[in-house]
Amino acid sequence: MTVLEDNPGYGHRRLALALGVGKKRVRRVMRLFGIKPYKRKARWRKRRDERRPEMLFTNRVKGQLPIVPNLVWVADFTFIKYQDAYLYLATFMDLFTREIVGW
Repeated sequence: MTVLEDNPGYGHRRLALALGVGKKRVRRVMRLFGIKPYKRKARWRKRRDERRPEMLFTNRVKGQLPIVPNLVWVADFTFIKYQDAYLYLATFMDLFTREIVGW
């Protein structure tokens, strides 16, 4: 039996290792004789976005480009573990200048 008959999914890299020859030679021979490895079909999965529930609030800033400072601010908050306690930090950023304007 040949290596490709035993392992139909082997590509040029694995065939070269199994045969003990160079990858370029195996690739050239595969292209010359039209040999292609068996490609398994991927299992169908739902997209991640489809599994998420609908957003409660719409994003009004998405896709907008502010043209002057102090027109659009965005905010975020996070927690920081400090000495067995959590500190919460909220930041406000100007979207035009990308500067933190407050915390």
